[in-house]
Amino acid sequence: MTGADGFAKDYLAARIKDFKPSPADPAIAAVKDGTIVGAVAYQLYSPPNIFLSVAGEGNWLTPGNLAGWFWYPFEQLGCTRCTALIHKKNKVSRRFVERLGFKVEGVLREAAEDGKDLIIYGLLKRDCPHLKHLNKTKWVTYG
Repeated sequence: MTGADGFAKDYLAARIKDFKPSPADPAIAAVKDGTIVGAVAYQLYSPPNIFLSVAGEGNWLTPGNLAGWFWYPFEQLGCTRCTALIHKKNKVSRRFVERLGFKVEGVLREAAEDGKDLIIYGLLKRDCPHLKHLNKTKWVTYG
């Protein structure tokens, strides 16, 4: 993939097994000392919803990065919710999205490419704790 968007998508593809973005899917990366340390891609935008794919490592979860990453779907696109699909047995990713404020909304049985179940997680704009940091912190992104 090319461009700043492509760097973020390449980062995600190396860390998320079933990640398959389209060229039209925007993506944003968090950068520390010139290296990508986290990224988010926005997929399947269909108002009022958008799907998120997120990966990161180290100390990349700053209030500013989170504010920026949730600003895009909630403020720029006008979404009222974000959705994440996580493999049922992927406890690390499930805990991660739960810490971000996502709530379990259901199960897609045998929906993953490997035939396993996916857990549906949702975060409503009114429940998003990260938007309050928009004007208080500085965030650096590609994309």
